[in-house]
Amino acid sequence: MLIKWIVCTVSRENREAFSQAQEKWMKLKHIPGFLGQVGGWNISQPGEACILSLWRDEAVYRHFMNQIHDVIFHSSGQQDTYETIQVRLYERLFDIPGGVSHLQGALDKGTLIRMADPLIYRERIPHFVDTQKKIWNPGMAEAEGMLAGVFGVEKENERRFLVATLWKDEASHMAYVQNMFPTLNVRAQVGEDIEEIAGKMVRLIPTWTVIGQH
Repeated sequence: MLIKWIVCTVSRENREAFSQAQEKWMKLKHIPGFLGQVGGWNISQPGEACILSLWRDEAVYRHFMNQIHDVIFHSSGQQDTYETIQVRLYERLFDIPGGVSHLQGALDKGTLIRMADPLIYRERIPHFVDTQKKIWNPGMAEAEGMLAGVFGVEKENERRFLVATLWKDEASHMAYVQNMFPTLNVRAQVGEDIEEIAGKMVRLIPTWTVIGQH
């Protein structure tokens, strides 16, 4: 599975126009190989719109970009609603099961996406990945309200990873951070793995959610 992570900076006066344009991406659901998409506003930086998009593989995604993307994009008028855009592509390594076994099956059930974007020292990559499988995944699976997630590696940089988890609500995630995260963090001992890390909490907009039909 290919994961696309998009971050746009949007001025206050253009937020509504951007949101209306984003709703026009509903046309994606008819595209072969498209699995689903969610998005919303970064809670800590309300001028950031964040979108997570899932595709069956890179081949179907490239076909979409080459043949279809520009038609939807220009008809939406979205190019006039944001100031900057950053796009990263990740290859799924494994799922992070929660209340649902895989992320694409839970996209219409959550209200919050937590995205972590760690850059890992090359020699520490095996430890970091192993820790995600053996400590973080089982731990997060026990968290009330954690619906599902995905763990991936960036296509253009084998040192950069994505950990995206979908939550029922903000209260569920806060309970996890307060009651479970400290213990898991001590057990994982990933401090020596990480060169840098960024994270975003995204409050999802239901009208931006698109579920693939294929």
